[in-house]
Amino acid sequence: MKEENEESQLSGSDIPADALTKTSNQKRVQSEDFFSYYANSIAVNMSMWDVRFVFGEHVGEEDGKAVVEESVRIILTREIAKVLHKLLTDQLAAYEKHFGVIKIPDLAQARKLEESEHKDADTEFRQGEYFR
Repeated sequence: MKEENEESQLSGSDIPADALTKTSNQKRVQSEDFFSYYANSIAVNMSMWDVRFVFGEHVGEEDGKAVVEESVRIILTREIAKVLHKLLTDQLAAYEKHFGVIKIPDLAQARKLEESEHKDADTEFRQGEYFR
């Protein structure tokens, strides 16, 4: 029963069609202070009014902990966060259908591999070994 509720929540069926306006039906212009950031780290916090995303970049490790340089915080209403969820779900599903499953790295295995490489400078890194 719980799985059915989760699936219906993820289906986006409760999101009105006009909330998902296609960009072809919009004129999009960039403001003078438009900027672009790269991020490979995200932290998410919720309150009863909004959802906050803090984006950053993993820049190394210190004392066995990842060091993330935070760049920008985006605050969304819960409703827009839900629309974003639907858009991301649809876009990622389309991408994976066309190109294949996006594999999330197993970070523990990647760290072990990096440590062994540092111990043996002749070990060649083979990209993809740490993917599930």
